[in-house]
Amino acid sequence: MPIEAFIEQDLPQLRDLQPEEWNPLTPVFEFYLHSDFCFPVKYSERGIIAGVGVTIIHQHTAWLAHIIVHKEYRNKGIGSIITQALIHAAGKPGVQTILLLATALGEPVYQKHGFKKELSYIFVKRDEEIILEDIPAVLLYQANFKNELLKFDYEISGEDRSKLIIPHLNETRIVVDQNTIQGYYIPTLQEGPIIARNEKAAASLIQFKHATGITKAAFPEINIHATQLLTDLGFKEYMKSSRMYLGKPLTWQPAKIYSRIGGNLG
Repeated sequence: MPIEAFIEQDLPQLRDLQPEEWNPLTPVFEFYLHSDFCFPVKYSERGIIAGVGVTIIHQHTAWLAHIIVHKEYRNKGIGSIITQALIHAAGKPGVQTILLLATALGEPVYQKHGFKKELSYIFVKRDEEIILEDIPAVLLYQANFKNELLKFDYEISGEDRSKLIIPHLNETRIVVDQNTIQGYYIPTLQEGPIIARNEKAAASLIQFKHATGITKAAFPEINIHATQLLTDLGFKEYMKSSRMYLGKPLTWQPAKIYSRIGGNLG
């Protein structure tokens, strides 16, 4: 069978699939291999990995990600074969919605599998690091906020991402008003997601994050406050991607997401 489970011994072959503009694949696939909610696969021909992909399951939702085809094996339908295998892997009991983020080139491929575009993500960057005279004061996460933070994330994302978030809680920064979480930033979780109830909390977290030297961000286009806040800090748009879904439309609040987790998790 061309489609098989991706295993640890396959990691060295990832260097031949590495897209130039993407973050290194090896650490991400190591994470997939050690997470019980991730199911990476490979498509091989004569012992050579021609393509990879992963299904990530969060209770009633699933993400398809890192669908990559080796440049020497493209235009042979391998990406479509991998996508169909990942959709099949997402058919676990309870999964109602399958999600992914697509480039302009990938979007027509996913449409053929029944995916529909929901909205666009904006990618922004600035050429130099930000120098702020006054860095906003945000709180380090405290254990008594655990349940509230996880509930807040579910309320905004529409997904149970607790398995993903809990290992990073001790590094999380929060904004609190009247003993209620108004926003959070998780610096150790991929691109550093920011979710906030209001613009004030978002501004504090965005300034805190980007004062550390981070010069890129991505967020739902519908979040006009994020666009304004980052424009004011000198960020400029350089790319867009499409968030697509298959199955039941998800109830979520994209206007309160000020920075995504990553291309594999929204």
